[in-house]
Amino acid sequence: MEFHIRRLRQKDFEKIDFLNRQFFKFHKKQFKEYFETDYKLTSEKFCEYLNAECSLVAVLNGEVIGFGCAEIKVINNETKSFSVLLINSFVIDDRYQGQGIGAKLLRHFETYAEKHNLDKVEVSLWANDKVEEFYLENGFTKRLIKMSKNIDIKD
Repeated sequence: MEFHIRRLRQKDFEKIDFLNRQFFKFHKKQFKEYFETDYKLTSEKFCEYLNAECSLVAVLNGEVIGFGCAEIKVINNETKSFSVLLINSFVIDDRYQGQGIGAKLLRHFETYAEKHNLDKVEVSLWANDKVEEFYLENGFTKRLIKMSKNIDIKD
């Protein structure tokens, strides 16, 4: 399968909406309280993607089959600061998962980070074994775990 990676374009709106709907449907099963059932990409959110430092799509036979969006951030803790490329959106069409497309898209983000002299590429993700395994297989390590607990407010 021959696909290529390119920068996100205005004409990609409908396909990004489709991919984001897949993402939300997948995560809605496990995290109902965080994901709407009737997700629709807004033009404002799409503009954020277009204007981000690094927004890429994977294309096969003219069809967008994957998408990633990242921004440069400086992370400061009390002893050190890091410049990172923070991937804040990343989705591969369900029909094409497990075929190396996500790995190639990640490599493009890594190349972008190297060219811009950044220290790291980071991603936050919803707790899911399949997704976590994908990132671990692609050289990412666990660094931070975020947990939550719902509070039942009683009157």
